Amino acid sequence: GASAKGLGREGNENRDTIRNFVDGPTGKHLERLVFVFGSVDVHLSFYYTKYVKGQDIDLDDIAEKYVDFVADLSTADSSVKKTIVGVYFSPLADADVGPSLASYGSLTEEQAALVSGSHDAELRNRQERVLAFNNAVRKRCEERGCVQYEDINDVMTDSETYEIKDAYKDVSNHNIHIVWETTLLLWLDRWSWLKDLTPPGFSEGLQRTLETYLKTKPWAERTHVAETVGVDGAVHDNK
Repeated sequence: GASAKGLGREGNENRDTIRNFVDGPTGKHLERLVFVFGSVDVHLSFYYTKYVKGQDIDLDDIAEKYVDFVADLSTADSSVKKTIVGVYFSPLADADVGPSLASYGSLTEEQAALVSGSHDAELRNRQERVLAFNNAVRKRCEERGCVQYEDINDVMTDSETYEIKDAYKDVSNHNIHIVWETTLLLWLDRWSWLKDLTPPGFSEGLQRTLETYLKTKPWAERTHVAETVGVDGAVHDNK
């Protein structure tokens, strides 16, 4: 996946693609830009930098340059709203962090084993790393003044254990990403402008897209709660 760090580097493909989109014909009609980067940096690159390169990743620097890129995007209409969504908390159990990194190809199995035996794999440390990155993004957004920061980790996570609620966990133990269908329902509740853009029956259609997705993972370690109570029920039962 694309990283927030990449957006802070001149010549980066994603950086250039975004600039070209904003500068192109579609950019003249933009009302809003929403950016969701950082998961790769926090959940994968942190470990690669430490266990492969033997260095410490500078998440504060990545966060600042990420926000600066968004803030400095020149739009045809100065009223275009810019929003950065914070990184989602890790859905992984401690024992799955090392194997997940190996599955993604970020680390070798030997390097992943070192992670498994370290404090870096512990849930609270992982979630606090997310918080640190998000706080750096939030702070820079406030300093620049033209970018809004938002996240919904408080709704998706148990406040005492820091664990992602079942409604938002993938059926694969190694997937660092959350389930989009249930997460989208939260954003539809939060953002009236997003709800206004969706066609009739969109929310109901999320059940179909989730079922289609789950069919691609017949080897999954567990079932998803939405398979029993539906996407809407999974979200409301987990609030």
